[in-house]
This record gives sequence, C-alpha cells and structure tokens, in this order.
Amino acid sequence: MELGDYYAAYIAMKERKKDWTAYLSRLQDSLVKRMDEG
Repeated sequence: MELGDYYAAYIAMKERKKDWTAYLSRLQDSLVKRMDEG
C-alpha cells in the first residue's frame, strides 16, 4: 500500500484549520473508490 506524500497532506490539513471534515470526507471517498476497484 502506497501512502503517497502524507506529510504534505498533513501540512495542508493543518493549514486548513476550519475545514478538517472536507479532507476526511475526501480521504474516505478515495479509500472506498480504491476498495471498489480492487
């Protein structure tokens, strides 16, 4: 499993202080999409 650039994602999430759920929702959607493909 490749995690990609998790540090950059963490920094982007930290800078976006008020909208953390948008990041988590996008992460969840990506995970579901990946699971459906495989």
